[in-house]
Amino acid sequence: MFNGYCLLWINWLHYWGWQLRHLWAGFQWGTLRNVLMLVIGLPLVLLLLHLHWFFLLVDELVFVGYRRVVVSKPVFIVGVPRSGTTFLQRTLGDDSQFTTTTLQECLLTPAISQRFLARALGKVAAPFLGLGKRLLAGKRSGFSQKMDDVHPLGLGEAEEDFLLLLPVLGCFIQMVVFPQHAKTWRLGFFDEQISEWQKRATLGFYQAMVQRHLYFHGQDKTYLAKNPSFTSMIGSLKQVFPDATIVACVRTPAQALPSQIRSLAPAFELLGHDVHSAEFTQRITALLAHYYREIERWAAAGNTLYVLEFGELTEQLLACIHSLYRHAGLALTPALDARYQQLAQQNKQFRSQQYSAGNGTQESFQHLWPLSGSSRLIGSTEIV
Repeated sequence: MFNGYCLLWINWLHYWGWQLRHLWAGFQWGTLRNVLMLVIGLPLVLLLLHLHWFFLLVDELVFVGYRRVVVSKPVFIVGVPRSGTTFLQRTLGDDSQFTTTTLQECLLTPAISQRFLARALGKVAAPFLGLGKRLLAGKRSGFSQKMDDVHPLGLGEAEEDFLLLLPVLGCFIQMVVFPQHAKTWRLGFFDEQISEWQKRATLGFYQAMVQRHLYFHGQDKTYLAKNPSFTSMIGSLKQVFPDATIVACVRTPAQALPSQIRSLAPAFELLGHDVHSAEFTQRITALLAHYYREIERWAAAGNTLYVLEFGELTEQLLACIHSLYRHAGLALTPALDARYQQLAQQNKQFRSQQYSAGNGTQESFQHLWPLSGSSRLIGSTEIV
């Protein structure tokens, strides 16, 4: 935990110094945004993160038993963004054998002590919370409505646990706030470009957060995580969790890239960034190309990663589920199997919106797609 706290200060000082050097980058709203980030935003973030660190310290004193929790055979869903990772995570979340993080747990209550406190306060405040929800029903911000079109958000919804790395400022979502910051983009090339000390500090902190989660929800459960950005750290994950089952969801680049850019548009618009700038397009294209290379490399390693193509997920969901359970060594009850069969029938009627990338962008992936077909979740035929 000490290394994690040191990492927080190293990263925060780096961001603050970078923002100071780029204070006058951009004019009008850009400059005002930079000033507000420097004098209000970053100090406020540091203050809020120290609130989390206070409760993490309480965990070390009161719930020290979490350190003895064994994270056995976790399931990690990685892959290309916008390729069905969220759907697969929330589908598997119907099984009580799994436990996965919610948005509230990642952002508001990452510590065990915070979760017990929130549970106690929730029982006391339940009548008032119910009234508040009724009063606010149908009243959502424009940003929330835009996000619902690309990635529904809710405090109780399953969410990517890379948000648990925010207390050390090691979460790739920071790219949305600092899209011109080169060091943040290096998080997207984690195994290749991050120093060994930072890797150990980051993965050590992440492992402790997973142990905390299992301590609170039950050590008999299988930990389930979904993070496309973890595609860049498959090697590090396998070192820390050697018995993990890793599923990589993929989709044709011509669909994945424009869909990813569209999904980032609401946040970029809110923060005054241009999601269609040439610089950002170049960076996000290089990042996704790296993801495809990593998936191909680890799939060829054998018994490390299983590839799942988007069309297979939508058309053969039940076969995907059966194969994943088999690889993960999990039991599938008749009741749950019937539930998955029903969902599979409904899912065949689903058709994702299609987006097309420009010819120049597609050329960046011409040697990366289709994948070879190595280590497929439901077969070994080539992806088409």
